[in-house]
Amino acid sequence: MSRFSRFATTALVLALLGGTAVALGVIEGFKLEKNPISGPFVDYSFSPVCGCPQHVARIKFKLRNTGTLTLEVIGPDGRVVRTLVNSRRFRHNPLHFEWNGRNDAGQLLPDGLYRFRLHFGGQHRTIVLPRGTRVDTKPPAAVLLAVKPLVISPDGDHVRDALSVRYRVTEQARVRLLVDGHVAVRGRPTRLQATLYWPGTLGGVPLPAGIHRISLVAQDLAGNLSRPTRSVRIQIRYVAFALKVIRVHLGSTFTVRVLADAKSVRWQFLGKTGTSRPHHLVLRATKLGRHPLVVAANGHSARAVVVVVKR
Repeated sequence: MSRFSRFATTALVLALLGGTAVALGVIEGFKLEKNPISGPFVDYSFSPVCGCPQHVARIKFKLRNTGTLTLEVIGPDGRVVRTLVNSRRFRHNPLHFEWNGRNDAGQLLPDGLYRFRLHFGGQHRTIVLPRGTRVDTKPPAAVLLAVKPLVISPDGDHVRDALSVRYRVTEQARVRLLVDGHVAVRGRPTRLQATLYWPGTLGGVPLPAGIHRISLVAQDLAGNLSRPTRSVRIQIRYVAFALKVIRVHLGSTFTVRVLADAKSVRWQFLGKTGTSRPHHLVLRATKLGRHPLVVAANGHSARAVVVVVKR
C-alpha cells in the first residue's frame, strides 16, 4: 500500500470517529434537555353527556419557562379534532385547561381515546402528553344478584344486624345502594362483582320497622349512570307479635308467638312481668276482658291485645 493510500485511509477513519462523536454529543444533549413542562395530569375518562362533574376532561401541567403555546386534541386516527389554545403566550405557572369532548364546530365526537399535543413557539418543539383521555358516553349495567337475609333487626346484638347485597357490573363503577329510592350506601370502584353491606340506616339514622325496597345503581368512572336494578322487598323487624289480637279462654294457658332475634324478651301481662325466650311465650289467662301484652328486647318493644272470654 502506498503512502498516499495509507494517509487517505487514516483520514477516513478519523472523519468517521469525529462524526460519531458529534452524533453522540447531539444525542446526549437531547437527553440533558429538560422537558418544557412538569407534573402533567389528564383525566382518565369523562362523559360529555353525563350532566355530572365529569362532563369535561381536565388537563393540567406547569410550564418551565414563559413562552407561546398551542394545545391540540388528537383523535384516534391521529388527526387534529380540536384546537384548545392557538399560539397564546403563558408565564411559567401551573396551567389548567378543559375539553368538553367536541370539535371546533361544536359537534360531539365519538367515543374513543384522545391525546393532547403541545407545540412550543420559539423553541420549535412539539410533544404529546403521555396520557390521553377517553370519551365514554355509554352507561354501565348493574345486576342485583342476591340479598341476604330478607329480614334484619339492626339492634346491635350482632344477630341479623345487617344485610348483604351481592351485585355484578359490566365495567368498573361506583355502586350505590338505594333504600326506598334514597342512597343509603356508596361503594368504591372495585371488582366487576362484589358485595355491599347495609346496617339498616339512612343518613346514619336507623330506619323504623317495616317493609323497605332495596335496589342498586352504578356510575362508571366517566360519570355515566346506569338504570336502577330490580328492587327486592326486605323487612326491618326488631320485636313483633305474629298476631296483634289474641283470643283465649278464661283460665287457659296459652302460647304467644314472638318474632325477635334476641336471646330473650321481657314481657308484661296482667300486672306481671318476666323474661322468656322469643317465639313461644307461655302465659295464663286469669281475668276476663281485653288486656295489653307488651314485650321488649334490645331497646325495642311491641304491643298486642289479649281478649279473654268465658268458655
